Amino acid sequence: MDENSFDVTVIGTGLTESIVAAALAKTGLHVLHIDTDANYGSSDASLTLIDVHHLLLSPPPGLADISVPVPITEELLRQSRDYAISLAPSVVPSISPLIDTLIKSGVSRYVKFKLLDGVGLYASIPSPSSSENEASDENGPIGTVKTVPGSKEDVFKSKELGLLQKRKLMKFLMSTASNLESTLGTDQQKISFLEYLTSKEVGLAPDVADAVAYALSLSSDPKEPTSLAIKRLQKYIKSTGRHGNSPFLIGHFGGAGEIAQGFCRAAAVAGATYILGRKFTIQPPSTSQPPASAPASSSDESTSELNRPLNPFSLSFDDIDDTLTTQVIVSRSLNLVSTPLSDQIEQTSPSRKLARCIAILDGPIYFSRPSPTDGDPQPESEDFDEEVDIAKGIVDSAILVFPPGSLIPSSHSLDSRGERGVVTAFISGPNSLACPDGKRIVYLSTEIRAGESPEVTLQPYLNAIQRLNRPKEETSPVLMSLFYTQDVLPARRSDERLTVERASEGKQRPPGPSSRPAAALVQLHPPTAHLAEFGDEAAEEAERVFWTVMQRMGLDGRLPDSEDHTYESSLHMPRSDENMGSAGTGRSETQMAQEDGHVDENDNQDTMEKVVAMWPKLVEESGDDGW
Repeated sequence: MDENSFDVTVIGTGLTESIVAAALAKTGLHVLHIDTDANYGSSDASLTLIDVHHLLLSPPPGLADISVPVPITEELLRQSRDYAISLAPSVVPSISPLIDTLIKSGVSRYVKFKLLDGVGLYASIPSPSSSENEASDENGPIGTVKTVPGSKEDVFKSKELGLLQKRKLMKFLMSTASNLESTLGTDQQKISFLEYLTSKEVGLAPDVADAVAYALSLSSDPKEPTSLAIKRLQKYIKSTGRHGNSPFLIGHFGGAGEIAQGFCRAAAVAGATYILGRKFTIQPPSTSQPPASAPASSSDESTSELNRPLNPFSLSFDDIDDTLTTQVIVSRSLNLVSTPLSDQIEQTSPSRKLARCIAILDGPIYFSRPSPTDGDPQPESEDFDEEVDIAKGIVDSAILVFPPGSLIPSSHSLDSRGERGVVTAFISGPNSLACPDGKRIVYLSTEIRAGESPEVTLQPYLNAIQRLNRPKEETSPVLMSLFYTQDVLPARRSDERLTVERASEGKQRPPGPSSRPAAALVQLHPPTAHLAEFGDEAAEEAERVFWTVMQRMGLDGRLPDSEDHTYESSLHMPRSDENMGSAGTGRSETQMAQEDGHVDENDNQDTMEKVVAMWPKLVEESGDDGW
């Protein structure tokens, strides 16, 4: 093929796009992967502080209402590369589509993870001498953290649960793990998850129901239907015990952005071409269709049409003289709104607006009150240091959930129903290689109404995290704080994301579009902003897009059913404080692999088997699921 002609062009280097590019390149297709940003990751990127500074000077589409009450200092900029700030903060369930995709594609060799320390619920500290402002002083709210049982052992050891509530909670969790959703009645599936948990059938106390809904199922809406929350909870329960006492893993170097780079590296190894940091223009294909190479009978008409060559798109880049052509373009709608293809994309209005905060704290975060040290000598061991921190109540990486009504009411923290919304805090520490020792990165998010200020909404929650389990005179100083809003598209159900199925599974593929030029554009839908579902939604959407492109190209993309293949299905994580995969790589090595052509000899296996293995039908784990 002409070096300026490509089979598929993927626009954007976000997580979903990067998975698609890697899968397509491994089939042997000639893939062009482009991004106007010089960094990998697009809206999912992991950024240095200098990158964040540049982002603030020229905000990308989708970010608005930006305020920086504590700007990045020159001293902090000198440590820019010691930080990995994620634009898509997220955790990954240990048993999930994204983890399966990482293993089957071999990209797990390029990324590392650590186990989440835990999930907690914020609770105000009562003060007998206070009245309305009992949980605050002049420096901000004072509170503590209620730890949430993450396993059967934790439930039995809990000192906050009575014997009766322990029994009811265990009964509910065990029934959930055994596919409770199939036994739910129609009325039960329609009511909210909180209503179901406190109903006579389950019988949990309100505070226990809050813990299950907000900390175990990670519901962000008090009115979320039972059926949706149960599906997530089942996955998280099955993930508990896989690598430790938490169901969630945290990616190193900011998570989603580094994982996206891993898939970009896999795509480059398989022959994909990368053009970053250059603006481009697209010219749509001509409306005339080249003649088919041979006439087709009526019975084979649809198949012949599918295999006919497409008129190519033309792409021109700044500082590149040659015009490139491509048969298929894969992109999310945001990248095409100002191009000649804007009339061919599905316009979807945002369904929600999120307020977000990114802050760097200079000091630890306590999930429990620190106890006095006994003065005993401490061994010089990183593992021991982490155990000591946990014993002192210090968390490295954790999730802190503020249930509705956690802080003093204010008009800026009420949702559209006049109720307090759920605020989620994701804390990332040095053990995930996201920041230097002694620092913490805090990501806050909550749903707000149009016109509300993200800073006014979230600043009280940042203050509360600074004061967790601290004396009144102590606080963790804020080195940098950034507030903004983000539009979130409506969630796509899993059955909508996977409408294009493999023929080997006996499912009917949807018919192709009526016109060939329109068929060459495959629109990608970005994942929602749910903290623990982001990566899985990206992997599932990437699968849908992959099979759609295969169909548009008239290709099969699978092995004959008669062939038998065995794939590696384990991920190396011997201890909770160690990393998954073999020797991982940072951003610089990823770029070297793409720029200087350095390839591990084991990486040069761009066979179709690997592509098919990226999306096998998930098999239920037969081992101990933690419950």
